Amino acid sequence: MQPPCSKVHLIVAPDYGDRLTGLPPGEPAWVADTPPNKPVIQRMWSQKREGITSFQIAPTATPEDWLIGILDQVELHHGKYSQSPPYSALQAVGTGLSRRLRAELESYGFRQFEDTSDGFLAHKTAA
Repeated sequence: MQPPCSKVHLIVAPDYGDRLTGLPPGEPAWVADTPPNKPVIQRMWSQKREGITSFQIAPTATPEDWLIGILDQVELHHGKYSQSPPYSALQAVGTGLSRRLRAELESYGFRQFEDTSDGFLAHKTAA
C-alpha cells in the first residue's frame, strides 16, 4: 500500500475518457461516472490501477454542481481524519473556478487557486 498522496484529482469533465490513463500513478482520482468515462474507469480497475474512484452524477446538473456535490466524500476519504498527512491540493478538471465554487472550496480550507488549461488547482494552507 502506498503512503497517502497530498494531491487529489477531481475529474468532472463528462468526456475525459482515455485521458484518465495519463493520470499520475499513486495520485487518487475521483471521476464523474459518465458514458465516455465509465469504460475507461472499468478498464483501469480491471488492470488493478489503485486510487480511481467513480461517483454518480445527475445528468441534468452541471460539472460545477457535480464537483460541489462530491467534496464532502473527497474530504471524508482524504482529509485529516482519514489519512496522514491529509491531502492539501485538489486538481479539478472539467470546470472553471466560479465565485460559488471558490466560496465552497474555501469552506474546506482551500486558500490558493491557480487556473489551468482544463480547470484549476486549489491548495489548502496550514491551519
